[in-house]
Parts: sequence; structure tokens; C-alpha cells
Amino acid sequence: MAKIDINGNGKADFSINIGQVVMLVSLVVSMAGSYYNLNAKIEEVATLARKTSHNQQEYCFPNTRAVEDEVEQLKIEQREFQTELRFILNN
Repeated sequence: MAKIDINGNGKADFSINIGQVVMLVSLVVSMAGSYYNLNAKIEEVATLARKTSHNQQEYCFPNTRAVEDEVEQLKIEQREFQTELRFILNN
């Protein structure tokens, strides 16, 4: 056990043993590992978000637009059919 005198008054201000040093080093290593692990996970999520956005733009949006165009065409055909039906029923 090492007694450390910081202010030089001859009395030990605190004492530290080898177990405490090992524990502090382990704590610092553990925190550093957690930091880098978390950064890697954040980067992975960001990469997946970019891929998802790219896939939506490349695959989903064109198909959605095609379906919307088809729906608009069907609405036009429905209006034309209703107009013809009114004409037939009125005559």
C-alpha cells in the first residue's frame, strides 16, 4: 500500500494499493471499449439508414408513383363510365 502526500505536510492524504490501480485501469479500459463499441453501432445504424433511404428512392417511390398514376387513370375511366351511364339512363 502506497501512502501519498500531496501537500507536503508529512501526513498521507490518501493511500492506494495495487488492487485499486488494477481496478482503475480496468475501468478506463472498459469505458474506452464501450465508447468505441457504441461508435461502431452508431455508424452501422447510419449506414443502414442511408441504404434504406436509397432503397426507398430506387424501388418504392417509382412503384408508388406508378400505382398513383394507375389510380388517376381509373378515376378518369370511372368518370367517363358514369357520364355514359347517365346519358343512357336519361334517354
